[in-house]
Amino acid sequence: MKRAVVIGATSMLAERLIELLQSRGVGVFTCGRNRNHDVFVDLGSEYDIALPDEVKADVLFNCAAAFGDDSPKGCWLNEKVNALGAYQVAEVAAAAGCRSVVNAGTTSSCASPSRAALGSYGASKARGEEILDWALSRNAITFASLQLPQLYDDRGRCRTHQAWFGRIVAYASAGKVLRLPGGGARRNFLHVIDAAKLMAAAGEMGLRGIFPACHPESESYESIANTAYEVFASGGGVEIAAGKQPFREVCNPASAGTFAAIGVLPEISMRQGLVMIRESGHARAFGPLDVE
Repeated sequence: MKRAVVIGATSMLAERLIELLQSRGVGVFTCGRNRNHDVFVDLGSEYDIALPDEVKADVLFNCAAAFGDDSPKGCWLNEKVNALGAYQVAEVAAAAGCRSVVNAGTTSSCASPSRAALGSYGASKARGEEILDWALSRNAITFASLQLPQLYDDRGRCRTHQAWFGRIVAYASAGKVLRLPGGGARRNFLHVIDAAKLMAAAGEMGLRGIFPACHPESESYESIANTAYEVFASGGGVEIAAGKQPFREVCNPASAGTFAAIGVLPEISMRQGLVMIRESGHARAFGPLDVE
């Protein structure tokens, strides 16, 4: 892989993926809604996509996504960007002469065998995978999608979509008491650096198919919070709030087969990730957030 196109180039995942690719000597063309990107693409909008002649690449990485809720407005946003936008992703890949596309999917798409049980976000991302698989096959472009769990980082960008994780870091680093909903529902968090390495490896090898990519270790928010208080050692602690709605169960599919196929294992444990946040000095960027 000598050159790559990254769609959704300002996202948290794309930021780390671009850094990783460039550190390996891969030329990167950025693509998204920022007019400073090499290619302007607003997924879901109706307009012609024009690529400069020099935008030619081996692999396209799709890191773009909408994270709307299940309201009518949120459903429309998700469908427009995550599903219909897949046609534009395929168009860019073909125009750039890419041999393969690697998509950042989500485990929210495999939460249940019943599509009706999925949220709008997961359902729209699943439809996007179907569209990409179909559209890319028409141009003999290999397609792979890594269905990623909840992503976090050490710079505080994850707090936008991982509100409770952000609050845990904020309260633990400040030594405040955190009132946490109960329940033993296990969550799966993958550090964005590990996610970027998995994406890059999939692109390098021309992986084909849809694969879950969860961290080998899943744990409850209470367990994560207790570890955070140990790591920051600033005082405070966890208080289980009986009156709050317990955390719901989510799908954390086994992913050992994925890592074996790619030849890359996640290296950053939750404790290590929290230490990285502490050492980076970015703990204040995580909150506090008012999460009910």
